[in-house]
Amino acid sequence: MQAMPPNFAVYSLIGLVALANDLVDYATVVFTITGFWLAVLKVIDVATGIILITWAFMSGVQKTTKSKKAKNRIWRFVFSWVVEMIPILGELSPTWTITVFLAWREHRKIYRQSLAQFHKDRQSQQQQQTQEQSEAQLEGKYAQQMEGQQVLQEAV
Repeated sequence: MQAMPPNFAVYSLIGLVALANDLVDYATVVFTITGFWLAVLKVIDVATGIILITWAFMSGVQKTTKSKKAKNRIWRFVFSWVVEMIPILGELSPTWTITVFLAWREHRKIYRQSLAQFHKDRQSQQQQQTQEQSEAQLEGKYAQQMEGQQVLQEAV
């Protein structure tokens, strides 16, 4: 089964959600240090985590991979969410953006491997068909030669 190509529009939208969250974290890091807005930022982080983890779980991307890799992707998003919940560290690290980028890169790699395997299988099928056709032609020529020899023997 051939993997589906990564949908650039979907990854762009999810990437924008992640980037927006990370930019809000950067912009309000001063308020986080003083404790002001900390609850608001954590609510935003929880909402972003729910959106991105749900996307990672429900996306068709994981249907193209082995189940172990799909679970690793989900755990990668969960780990990013845990890091985002740590005060200061969560605000200073662009974990969501990096995680979405790594998911896109992994999906693109899987698609390219699948496409290469598809072309390899197709080429081997074509070679096999060509070989079968040449064998059939040789058998046909051999049968014609045998018929010709039988005709000559009957004539003699």
